[in-house]
Amino acid sequence: MATNERDCAPAVVLGAGLNGLGVIRSLALGKVTIFLVDSDENKIAYRSKFANKQVVTDINSSELVPDLIKLASRMQLEFPNGKKPVLFFTEEASLNVVLQNRQELEEHYSIPIAASNLVSDLMDKWQFQKLAEKHNAPIPKSSIICSNSNLRDEFSAFPFPAVLKPISKHRVYSRNFKKAYKINSENELMEICLAIFNKIPPQEMILQQWIEGGDSDIYFCLQNIAADGRLISSFCGRKIRSWPIRVGGTASCTNAIEYVEDLTRITYKFFSDVGYCGIGGMEYKLDAKSGKLLMIEPTVGRTDLQHEITTLCGVNQTLESYLLANSIDPPQVQQLPNNITWYDPKPDKWAAQQSGIKGYPQGAKRYSAYFRWNDMGPGISSFMQLVKNRIKR
Repeated sequence: MATNERDCAPAVVLGAGLNGLGVIRSLALGKVTIFLVDSDENKIAYRSKFANKQVVTDINSSELVPDLIKLASRMQLEFPNGKKPVLFFTEEASLNVVLQNRQELEEHYSIPIAASNLVSDLMDKWQFQKLAEKHNAPIPKSSIICSNSNLRDEFSAFPFPAVLKPISKHRVYSRNFKKAYKINSENELMEICLAIFNKIPPQEMILQQWIEGGDSDIYFCLQNIAADGRLISSFCGRKIRSWPIRVGGTASCTNAIEYVEDLTRITYKFFSDVGYCGIGGMEYKLDAKSGKLLMIEPTVGRTDLQHEITTLCGVNQTLESYLLANSIDPPQVQQLPNNITWYDPKPDKWAAQQSGIKGYPQGAKRYSAYFRWNDMGPGISSFMQLVKNRIKR
């Protein structure tokens, strides 16, 4: 569905990484005027033809706020239709900056996400755990760990293996430690926690019971919920590979309809129970022992890498969110059994080599995260970087 530029506000996308690239390509299908904001002009989405490039001082600090206000003032002159620009988020760090300054920024922007305290609670893995348990959602056993925890006494009966993750993400943790650790014993737990707490004493971690199964047993349900609670659209997919394997992000994924009814129902019930609206998603893992789908973690307030596959399959949730922010009801669409695969070439190659699990669903139409015939810049840039890296060897 194309928009009328004179009647609609521009979109401002925070984050020029791979996630941001998927967002601007999705919005471009609706002929939306897009401004792409980051503090690193070398990021891949800046190579796209679909956005106006804006470089700010620091996208991950409070310095972002005055830069966004200046940009909004400029856009009001360029687009004098009285509508506020619509803000989209692709990274937790910049989302947190806006949540902390939301009241000030809402004078200048439309911010189509749920209440700030709810978004913060759902991003906090321990608060999410408590909400899931409160509303009887299917979630594995978890416990919180901090620097003064007595690990031997408190976790001697915890069922291993388990996965250890930070309660919330921040730059100091991300620079020094992995996104998640698979823990096979109490001694291994003590060793890794000691390293983390020696480096970052106030860091809190969550220990979650390991769900048996491979990376291809990880499913996700991405939903778009209107402010009045209506389910606008729902999309279910499945990872093919993760990087790092077993505990990493999406390296490749595909459309999946085998559990679409259950995933849609469980996800919408949870989001409705807690009062969530906007773009959001829930990741699940199919437990090889019980055959049940168990919640792992949500993505809220922002898009996920996986959101581009919704667009490739005809369920453009990013554009839907933009239309809703402009008081336009998006057309109703349903997920179809498209055989489509999205992949990030390098991580997917590494994951295939390390796991020994190669290939894609038979007959699937494959889309690289970088290459599009109607937007060649990111693909060319990615290829040139690959050539440079090989020359350096």
